[in-house]
Formats: sequence, structure tokens, C-alpha cells
Amino acid sequence: MKRLILLTIIALCVNIVKAQWQQTSAQVDAGYGMKTLATDGTNILFGELGYGVYLSNDNGNNWITINNGLTGGTIHSTFIKSLLVCDTNILASTLGGVFRYSYNNATWTDVNFGLPSTWTNTLTKSGTKIYTVIDGDKIYSSANNGNSWTLVDSSFTLIIYCIAVNDTNIFVGTYNDGVLLSTNNGASWTTVNTGLPPSSRIRTINANGNSVFIGTDNGAFLSTNNGTNWISINNGLTDSKVLDFAFSGTKIFAGTGHGVFLSNNNGSQWSNVSNGLPDTTVFDLEVNNLYLYAKDSIGLWKRPLTELSVSENNDNRDFNLYPNPTNGNFVINSNFNIKSIEVINVLGKVIYLNTENNFQNNYEIDLSAVMKGIYFVKLDNGELIRTEKIIIY
Repeated sequence: MKRLILLTIIALCVNIVKAQWQQTSAQVDAGYGMKTLATDGTNILFGELGYGVYLSNDNGNNWITINNGLTGGTIHSTFIKSLLVCDTNILASTLGGVFRYSYNNATWTDVNFGLPSTWTNTLTKSGTKIYTVIDGDKIYSSANNGNSWTLVDSSFTLIIYCIAVNDTNIFVGTYNDGVLLSTNNGASWTTVNTGLPPSSRIRTINANGNSVFIGTDNGAFLSTNNGTNWISINNGLTDSKVLDFAFSGTKIFAGTGHGVFLSNNNGSQWSNVSNGLPDTTVFDLEVNNLYLYAKDSIGLWKRPLTELSVSENNDNRDFNLYPNPTNGNFVINSNFNIKSIEVINVLGKVIYLNTENNFQNNYEIDLSAVMKGIYFVKLDNGELIRTEKIIIY
């Protein structure tokens, strides 16, 4: 009977482990650009600071560099800050200007006509218009795929970190001064920080239908009234730093300092879907019709969208474990008062027990001395018991 129970536990664990992130074959440093990951149908692209652009047409199994035209530009043209799919072209914002890639001739072309500087740091689009930020404080737009650029505004005294366009509304996220909004194509701007912490650093702005999401160093926020006010949407998130969002139907993904989280109710509740990510600081997210892609400091990872659902970690409403997998050091973030903590191996033996009955919301455990493998963390608050798998590598 014991052997049957053990085999059953191991089989269940193997099935769970299969539903994890897979590293693509890209072996280079994933970099710290802005929005340097993009999908174009079956093509996946990501850019590197100083290495140019990589392309895969088989969902990340194989990669080639597509730097023809970049390496012949300025010394900074391979320092990719942002990638944007625009019709049948790819636009790259670099420290050497804006470049446009054509699949037909497999080359990049300098498209900086009308720009006063080559120091660009972000790209976004709305309809037929493309927007870029120059020198961190000037906004330009193009209505012809970058052939020429027109000044939108150069009067900013703040550092622009990110930009998004929702219908006729232009949102600007600043480095330490929250969000600005223009409803008249950049002729004037209004500060729209109601509901945000003071001096908010805006990491990302993403428009999705009538909803506008922002990620900050103080969590995720949502506005459904064009920035008139923002509401905190951090229930289930275990890290205050939110770096990017991605959208697939009703699914919303958030890249944070503690991994990837999923919500299917517009951010009201998040579930951790990071199993298999060795580095849980996720800088960039992107989706196509098959996979969610995540970029961390190690490389580029993918996971089938069909595997991702909020039911994967229902216990996240009570507690989260991170990082997971771990080298043995991990944190328990709990929403209830923990009376005891047990860690159990696959044989059912308790290898860690703590009944101090005074645990804080974030409790650190060091199991770096135990053998590598699968374990189960059991929390007891006197009324409820919650158990979750953790992998030690």
C-alpha cells in the first residue's frame, strides 16, 4: 500500500512538473531593454542591448540574427530599446535611431527623417500612427511607417519612461512623476494621478479595450475612465514591482519581480503561473496564438496558453511560495495567520517543522542543505490547511 501511494504521488508530481515553462534555444543575455520582445504571427523577435535583433519562426526552437543594416549604421544602432510590429514591417528603437526591417529584402533601413536626435527609447502605435520618445522628453509621431516624423510635444520637463495610446488618448508614464494624459494629440497635457501613490515610477502602460493598465514600483493599477482615477489591482500579487502586461482574450498576464501572474477578471485577482522559471524577475511579456513568452535576465521562456489557467494555483488566494523552483531558499507570503509550517518529501517524511505560531506575512525558509527534488509545503492556521508543491534544484 505504501508503495502504491508513493507511486501515485510521484505520478501526480510528474504531471504537474510537465506544465511548466520551457527555455527557448536562445542562449544570449536577455538584456534590460524597454519593450524588446515582439510577436509577428509565427515569428518571435527580441532585441539585445549591443547585440541587435534575433528572429525565430518556429516558436523559439531556433534563432537567427537579423542585423543587416543595423551593424552598418551608427555604433549604437544594435542597442535595441524597443521593438514594434507594424503591418508587414518591424520597427526598432535604438540608441542609434529608429530602424525599419523588411522581410522582403531582409535588411534594416534608417527611418529618422524629421527626428532631431537618434537617442530613442520606446515605440508604440495606435491605428496607422506610430509614436516614439526622443531623448526621454520629446514625443514624435509618424503616419507612414516611419518614413517621416512630426513633433507631438517637446515641452516636457519630466523623464518619459513609457507611452501608450488608447483611441484618441495619449498616456505618458514618467520616471518618478506618475501619469500624464493628452486628449488633443499632444497639444496639452493633464496630470492624472488620482489613486496612485505619490511620485509613482511608471514601468509600463498598456491599453486593452476600455481598460488602461499601469505597472509601477508600487504595484498594478487600472483605469476604466481614461485616467480620471486609478484603482489598485494587487490581490494575489506577491511583488510590488510590475514590469509588463500581456493580453490574450480574457486572460491578462503581469510580469513582476516575483514571476508571471494571471488574471481572468480584469486584474481583480491574480494567480502565480511561474512554475519552471529559475529567475522570477520578468522584464517583458508577449503572446501569440500558441504561447506566452517571458523574458528574464537569463533568457527567453515560453509556455503554451492552453496550460495557463487560474485554477493552476487556487491556493494563491491564501499563500504564495517564491521563487519556485528554488535553490532551497524561498519565501512564504501568506494572507492568513500561520500556526505551523511543515515541509514534506515525496516519501511522506517531514523534513522541516516550525510551530512558533508568530509568522509574519513574508516568512523565509532555508532548505539549501536538503537533497534536490520535489517537496510539499503545508501551512496550518488552526482552521484551514493549505499545501503546495515546491521544487528544489
